[in-house]
Amino acid sequence: MDNELLTSVARLKVRLRRGRALSLNTQRFFTESAYALEMLDLAEDDDDEEIVILALELRKLMGFLPPLPAPESSPPPAAAAAPKAEPTSATRPDSGRYRFGPRT
Repeated sequence: MDNELLTSVARLKVRLRRGRALSLNTQRFFTESAYALEMLDLAEDDDDEEIVILALELRKLMGFLPPLPAPESSPPPAAAAAPKAEPTSATRPDSGRYRFGPRT
């Protein structure tokens, strides 16, 4: 089992016990997905921001969150897609002036 998952469950268990006087059964949490989802739903309804964040992290770690939909494929804008051509010496407005280095 992942160490991050275990520490998140332990933190959620302690926060639920302190804030809601609710005891989370860790054995049941890991073996019964219905119980885990019920406890995570209760945690997400809490007013404490840290409990809600822990519940969402656990949903992600345990694979309960559905995958995000892929963004619609839209063609890139024409300006971003086409590389800009570097101006040549003939197209520069100051092409007749010497700008760099010492004059001889």
